[in-house]
Amino acid sequence: MISGEIINKSAHHLTLSTVFKSIFLLFLIILYSCLTYAKNANKLPHNVIECSIFNNSGELLWDLNNAWCAFFSDGSLVAASRNEVRYLNKNMSVEWTKKTPIHHQLNLSENKSEILVMTTEYHRFRNKMVAFDRLEVLDRQGKLIKYFSFYENRSALLDLVKAQKDVPLWAVDEKRRRRKDVAWEFSHANSFYEMGPNKASIKNKVFNAGNYLVNSNLLNLILVLDKDLKKILWSVEHSQPVGGENNLHDVQMQTNGKFLVYANRGTVKKYSTIDEIDPLTLEQKVIYKENPPERFFATVCGGVQRINTNQLLISDVTNGPWSYLIDLSQKGKKVWSFQYKFKQKAKNGTIQQIKRYDLSEFLKHHDH
Repeated sequence: MISGEIINKSAHHLTLSTVFKSIFLLFLIILYSCLTYAKNANKLPHNVIECSIFNNSGELLWDLNNAWCAFFSDGSLVAASRNEVRYLNKNMSVEWTKKTPIHHQLNLSENKSEILVMTTEYHRFRNKMVAFDRLEVLDRQGKLIKYFSFYENRSALLDLVKAQKDVPLWAVDEKRRRRKDVAWEFSHANSFYEMGPNKASIKNKVFNAGNYLVNSNLLNLILVLDKDLKKILWSVEHSQPVGGENNLHDVQMQTNGKFLVYANRGTVKKYSTIDEIDPLTLEQKVIYKENPPERFFATVCGGVQRINTNQLLISDVTNGPWSYLIDLSQKGKKVWSFQYKFKQKAKNGTIQQIKRYDLSEFLKHHDH
């Protein structure tokens, strides 16, 4: 009887010990997750809109009156307005200027040594003067390294869309025209990125790091261009993976091998979403929409950035403009928001996106 009591007590003690260990282990996991979250948040303490840098409390840290900027750790930067791109050293002296129309984005290559710009060239097409996109990669001295011309590749592009030669030209509103005599547009590219390492490239080399991902909103095409910007390696029409929609912005490759897409929508559904598209299967998944969906309907522009597994940073130009940090693990809860006051006359077109970076090294050279 005594030995039985001892055995029961020991078993009871063992059970309690196991429970406490499990609780303690769960506590450690939660603590680690919280610390990891805080660490990730601290890694990206700066928000860039136009050429303004804000901290996560919304305090303005640095500012330049331009539409788009990209920053380097040595204190230099490249800045662009609607009609030029220029390079400024850490002393804010202009080292070079290139007169050319710029639109939508200004990005850096994966290794941060090259500058990606979307510009425009004008040609007669279908008996009209028409604006065509031209994608350029510049070095930090302003030298043109390579380019892709939508005009030079117009036949190949038209062959990719079902309507082919019947693809309509887009009538440009008079207020938005860069040239008064050019009232029509052919392609309307709105995002241009160099792809980094990603899982899709394991199964299809088309998606290798170093190739370029481009979205053309008027042609309704997502394109992959080769590393030299000479060939179209892959394409898909918007309507295939996104259910008949043809209004997308800011298409970018993620390390998981899926495209992250700002889907403005409006053709079929009158609300916007953030989607993932698997380029290997064309399977599309909505990863964020408002509740009710109509609360988020960005009819123009829009940018998105994946901060970590659970969080997305998105801009909403139409309804604000606002920027939000969305937590997908909390059913799309807005855990951070920021309203921005326009500086540039072009307004919505100049703040297509908000991006979050760690610009501490750049700011060290501009700590006045």
